[in-house]
Amino acid sequence: MTSGYGPEFGQEGLCEADLERALNGDIICVMRSGGRPSIPPTPLFASRSSDEGQTWTTPEPAAD
Repeated sequence: MTSGYGPEFGQEGLCEADLERALNGDIICVMRSGGRPSIPPTPLFASRSSDEGQTWTTPEPAAD
């Protein structure tokens, strides 16, 4: 998984994560991004782990 910092994640980076287990057993992590005043709203990002959190997919925008 990326560090969660960079222009695509806003000035604050990814934070305030919440985890949930999917029906197939994967772990889903949804994270807030923020601090990007020039492009409101800042989206939520989601990442998925299929190996109990050992590795994660690159966070992708999930909702505005």
